[in-house]
Amino acid sequence: MSAVRFDEAATLLRKVSTIARHSEALARLRHENFNLFSLLRKEHDEEHLHSAFIAELLDPRGSHDMGDTFTRLFFQHIGGQVEPTEVISVATEKPLPGGRADIYLRSGSFEMIIENKLYAADQTAQLARYHRYLQTSSGTKLRLYYLTLDGTPPSSGSTTSVDGGDNLTDEDYTCLSYREDILKWITACHQTAADHPPLRESLKMYLTLLKKITHQLTDQQSMTEIDRLIQDNLYAASLINQQFQLVRRRLVAEFVSDLVKMTLDKLGGTWHVTHELDSYEELVGKNYGKIDFHPGPGTESWRITVEGHQTMLHDKLCVGVFELEANHILKQSDFVTRCRKRNKWWLALDDLLDTSDMDTLQVLSASGTRNLVTAKRRTEFLKSHSDRLEQICSEGLRHANSQREGYNH
Repeated sequence: MSAVRFDEAATLLRKVSTIARHSEALARLRHENFNLFSLLRKEHDEEHLHSAFIAELLDPRGSHDMGDTFTRLFFQHIGGQVEPTEVISVATEKPLPGGRADIYLRSGSFEMIIENKLYAADQTAQLARYHRYLQTSSGTKLRLYYLTLDGTPPSSGSTTSVDGGDNLTDEDYTCLSYREDILKWITACHQTAADHPPLRESLKMYLTLLKKITHQLTDQQSMTEIDRLIQDNLYAASLINQQFQLVRRRLVAEFVSDLVKMTLDKLGGTWHVTHELDSYEELVGKNYGKIDFHPGPGTESWRITVEGHQTMLHDKLCVGVFELEANHILKQSDFVTRCRKRNKWWLALDDLLDTSDMDTLQVLSASGTRNLVTAKRRTEFLKSHSDRLEQICSEGLRHANSQREGYNH
């Protein structure tokens, strides 16, 4: 890389950093950092935050008391020409053959399913099953949406049925994004609610949250200025992006390595880990890359697994219980009984760390820093996650041992 190119990249970084600091200062002055959604729920909680809020707005009988105003705005901004004209019913986690629809709406002959995927992995034949349900329902106007942060399409495993009878094409479903589609719809709802202060401010807080989880500044003027800077310095921007991805991979890999080492030190005994690839830098970039914690001899039927959903690098780390035997000796263990998530692969599954969150990445970047304050913050962050992982492993082993003693007696 030439010195000129390096200077261009360095200058671009300085200018963008200045704009970002200005935008953050504005956010503090406007008190935008106080957000009830962030305080009361995990910001990426698909079911209890995002699906629940979107469904409430879509429901004409919702507590917003705006009738079908928000529903109509949704179809104006997202649903094309289809607009419900009869009584509308809305539900979350709607039971369907072979699954539950995150958001379900029906109005006369119109039926709509939204599969909401912030970070959760696609289930086998999930969209194919929902599509088959819609095709066999009594509705004649049908819509199947796949909603992600940035409009990422579903995996082929989700769009293909187990029996091979359904292999969905782009015409069978529509991809939506929080970054554009939901943001535009909520913006329109916010403008419509201008004369209703509690509702208006709630929508404004949700807009701020959407911009945060999709990595956008809340100040539109700042966003426009950064867009212009990038357009004027495309080579430098590309260079920064390439280097950022390398730095990100290193930071996450170092943290995962430290997490494994610290947890094993706490567990002691015969605990050990196995993983598929030689280096953590390779592992964190692999789809569903996993690290298995094994207690030792005599416990081959189960393990505690840390897995990327979908990658440890860009999405999140989950921790769960995986059992090979059908009797599930850990079924009544503390972690399993506390955990609400499970599927045919996992006896229990829960979030451990969100690496897509820039605040989290900022903490991880303290590795090797000379700043004692930020270094201490990373150490505390590492310890808290290691403590949790160690607790899950220890609980599992204690429960397995007590079950085995019960069988022996």
